[in-house]
Amino acid sequence: MQLSRLCLVFLALPLALSAISCGGGGTNVGQSIIAPKVPISWGPRSREFGGPGSAQSAVVVFEKAGVKGQDISFSVDRDSATGTYNQTYTAPVKMRPSNVVMHVRFHAQAGGLGDLVASADGSFQVTPTGEIKRSNGSALGTIKANGTISWVTVNGGQVLTVGLASDLQVSAFDTTNNLIAVSPGSIFYQVTPGTGTALVTSSGQLQGLTQGMVSVVATIDSVASYPATIGVVAPALSTNSIAQKTNAMVYDSATGHLWASVPSSDTTYGNDVIEIDPTSRAIVSSIYVGSEPNALALSDDNTTLYVSLVGARSVRRVDLTTRTAGASFTVTGDGFTTNPYAYAIAVQPGNPNVVAITRQDINDSGSTGPVIFNNGVQLPNTLGVYEGLTLAFTSPTTLWSAMDFSPSQLFRATVDGTGATKTATYQVSGGNMKVFGGNIYLNSGQVVDGTSGSLLGTFDTSGEFAVDVAANRAFCLAYLPISNSVQLSVFDNSTFRSITTTSIVGFTYDPYSRSNSFLRWGSKGLAFRDANSIYIATTAPGL
Repeated sequence: MQLSRLCLVFLALPLALSAISCGGGGTNVGQSIIAPKVPISWGPRSREFGGPGSAQSAVVVFEKAGVKGQDISFSVDRDSATGTYNQTYTAPVKMRPSNVVMHVRFHAQAGGLGDLVASADGSFQVTPTGEIKRSNGSALGTIKANGTISWVTVNGGQVLTVGLASDLQVSAFDTTNNLIAVSPGSIFYQVTPGTGTALVTSSGQLQGLTQGMVSVVATIDSVASYPATIGVVAPALSTNSIAQKTNAMVYDSATGHLWASVPSSDTTYGNDVIEIDPTSRAIVSSIYVGSEPNALALSDDNTTLYVSLVGARSVRRVDLTTRTAGASFTVTGDGFTTNPYAYAIAVQPGNPNVVAITRQDINDSGSTGPVIFNNGVQLPNTLGVYEGLTLAFTSPTTLWSAMDFSPSQLFRATVDGTGATKTATYQVSGGNMKVFGGNIYLNSGQVVDGTSGSLLGTFDTSGEFAVDVAANRAFCLAYLPISNSVQLSVFDNSTFRSITTTSIVGFTYDPYSRSNSFLRWGSKGLAFRDANSIYIATTAPGL
């Protein structure tokens, strides 16, 4: 009995039942009790497959063939061979030679388990030698098995990786749209190049060759899917992680080390700032700073670190030359934010004594724009309600802040001895900002001139940016909600052209976080963090 190859939603195998012998029930043709021999022809698979998959087993049932008129059934498993092969199975239960009705059901897992992927039925005669013939005594020919797969589709949101052989997730359905399980061994691929290229490996998997888009057709049990457009991306970014709780992180270019704030819930470094050597991934020093340290800002001469203490509603200054915590100043309310803390901090270029902060109420009920402190003393001029949460200086006298609050806005202020005075407001997309090379990079992908406020261009992505101005590279860490994955995109910083895209695995990206502290370090490194780990990459793609 011939069975077209079968599969599992994720792949499959083919099989065919060439012949089946049975005996029992019906009219007795002999008095001896024998074990029928069931020959099965297993169809080819695209490659060896070790786990559960379509047509991994067959359950054979002889109706009322037992000596007491009961049904006889047993299951057989196919082996790991990829090609077509025939095997005769002897039933473990004996029966009297007779004319019988036999059913064969192919299942997606070994031992007769898993989804039903094909079936074969017929009336046969079991001879005294245990062989199976047609009910009229003629030789048994091929009996067609009835596969259950009606249509196939390649699931969306998938990519292939350059140099990596892998399978795509493919769904198979029956005529009433029930999902049929399929295994990797049962899918055959056809790939057509587009802007990218890929190939089908000798083991039947797909492998990306060059980045871009390709068209893929998946066939299961002779049922082909419609062509699906699949992206081919660069290999996943190779990272090493440090199991460490943190709230924020900055890079000290003078030492080549990272500084991170640690929440009180950490039993070793809680309420400290820690110094991390990204090369060795070792924590080399720690400094106690106070209750619930969060946002960080480093002076441009790398001598002074400022830390927002959310639990104390204050900001502490840390001397990095002596590795000691210094004085702190209190973040006071303004009538709108009654219990504020410093949400973000920026240090004035050329003057580590002057810092700007934005204020957020502890219950997130409100926020106000930049406030300037000089040696811990608040200056009188400030920006107003909802006039910025993230902020950065582009010069000693120019401060920018951004707010993602219907609509997203960018504010420019002049800084002097009286504080910060707003001079312009711009409608933008995205409310989280960073400054690199004097320009403003918003999480929407927009880049704004740090002098004129004009839009310079938009990267075809959104997320948190880290820019290497000298190398002319912009890196963006983005969360893709459809595939629930994290992607690193690399661009030419001058032309906004895409250079490469790669995935990041094992990283819990929080799209609602103020910052994943994505940064460049050393000659080619990248670093970022989530609540429980720090991730270090020594070689950034595109450099």
